[in-house]
Amino acid sequence: MGKKYLETDRAIASLLPTKSKIKHPISKGTSTFLIQTPTSKRFVWVTQYPKKSGRYVEVRLKEWKWNNNVNEFLASIKKAKEWHEKNPNKHPRIFFNPKVKEDQNLSLKDAYKKYWTYYKKQTKPKTWLDRKNKWIQILEYFGENIPLSDFEVANGGEKLVGEMQDKLFFERGKYSQGKRTRQVLKGLFDYAKHPHQKWITTNPASIPHLEEKNNEKFKKRGQRSETNKHIQWSEVSDLLKTFGTYSDATDYRLKTLVTKAAMLMPFRVSAIAALEWSWYDQEKDLWIIPADTDGLKNEKGDIESDGLIPSTPEINFLMNKIKKITGNQEHVFWSPEGRKQPYITSGNINSTLMTVSAGRQTGHGWRKVFVEGSQVGGFAPHIIERCIGHKGHQGGAWGHYDKGKFLPERKELMKWWSEELVKKGLVI
Repeated sequence: MGKKYLETDRAIASLLPTKSKIKHPISKGTSTFLIQTPTSKRFVWVTQYPKKSGRYVEVRLKEWKWNNNVNEFLASIKKAKEWHEKNPNKHPRIFFNPKVKEDQNLSLKDAYKKYWTYYKKQTKPKTWLDRKNKWIQILEYFGENIPLSDFEVANGGEKLVGEMQDKLFFERGKYSQGKRTRQVLKGLFDYAKHPHQKWITTNPASIPHLEEKNNEKFKKRGQRSETNKHIQWSEVSDLLKTFGTYSDATDYRLKTLVTKAAMLMPFRVSAIAALEWSWYDQEKDLWIIPADTDGLKNEKGDIESDGLIPSTPEINFLMNKIKKITGNQEHVFWSPEGRKQPYITSGNINSTLMTVSAGRQTGHGWRKVFVEGSQVGGFAPHIIERCIGHKGHQGGAWGHYDKGKFLPERKELMKWWSEELVKKGLVI
């Protein structure tokens, strides 16, 4: 059977509801389509822009209603094609809206490319790589050639953004992901409407979706306590006992070794997973993590906030074991599995702790266990804060004067912590 064309309003009206986006051809040889989504049916014309460039754009037009019928739509496309032949270098959307400026006819992909060059300069690689993955989803959903002007609030842009959130996230209960993806779009639209660009005049992603505001599941998922679970200090012995049955002193799996390192060195787990052998200063018995390392939460360009982790005999013993495995590599936890990054991910720490704790302990949450244990041990808050890599002491008026590293005091706390974990059952 050949393609089924929707050449009449009756054919469009008879379409069954859909749970996904479907592109239906309207009339043979016209390059016209009907984009059907769960909530709308919209006419689209596909044509080259510029003419004879080999590059195609989708000109999204009105939603189908009984009062704008197919014949009228096809008649307008015929006139648009004649106009486009005479104006090959003008965006075809201008035919339907002559008041729109040429640069407002950038496609979403074009605007994204221009914005991305700017965005990458402002953020760390880990951040922009995460955002890039979201942009892949966004461009795939909307289509790369959707005109940026379709997102103007007056053109139904808020509805477009809301439908994207519903379809990709909220219908599946992914409330926090839906919020973050809207914020990613908001960043582009803020850039696009800046006076230096003026590609768009409104930001359709500036207003949160009702699901973000009202859904109780979203509110619960938005609480950090849900994602950074942790046990109490009094439960550490039981956890380490379970960990001991999961691994022992003869266990040389990097997944196990990186988890033990994270338990002994309570920095953010992404920084621990990224450790390099060159970061260890043997003379000072100190691990010095460069300021631009993922996980230190420094602003880009901040070169004065290296992460400092005083080592201990227990940490050194563990590192000597690991050195027999990866000592000839750049990274302490070098990945032998050929992943894009040269070391194993921090997710290994999280999954191990979640396994041995029956889902009650995450990698990041272990820092809270460290804080509670150190308080029980009688250590001062400003020393504990530095040992977990927090920047709280740098804030406010005091932050302008407090440049102390307190390394002797931190060394004492780290020594106490290592010994306590061993006493409670950590097998190194």
